[in-house]
Parts: sequence; structure tokens; C-alpha cells
Amino acid sequence: MDCIVERAQDSLAIEIKSGKTIANDFFKGLCYWQNLTGSAHEHCFLIYGGDKNQQRKTAIVRRWNDIDSIFQP
Repeated sequence: MDCIVERAQDSLAIEIKSGKTIANDFFKGLCYWQNLTGSAHEHCFLIYGGDKNQQRKTAIVRRWNDIDSIFQP
């Protein structure tokens, strides 16, 4: 886990990877966080070096240059 952002109503877990291709092990820290805290997948984010935003079972995947969308209401 690279970053945990505390907000008034919840916490966001963020994992950052430089790879352009998503690998299953990118989600390892996020899965651990979810098991530890019971956090929903919509509060977990994977930032990666690729070019497509995605919705995964474990987390929301965002391109590195779209990181600001995590903090949008």
C-alpha cells in the first residue's frame, strides 16, 4: 500500500505501480487492506503506467495521468 488518504467520511487506499500492463499481484496490498478493514472496492485505487481506466472487482484502476479523478466528488 503506497498511500492511505483519510477523509471525513471514509479512507481511500491507493496502490501505485509503474507498469503499463496490469498484473494480478498489483492488487495484493489492496486485497490485504480490504481484508483488514472491510473497505469497499470503490475506496481502493490502483494507479498504473497504462492508458486505460478500468473497474475491477478489487479496485478502481486509473491511469497515472488521471490520478486527480480519485479526489473528485
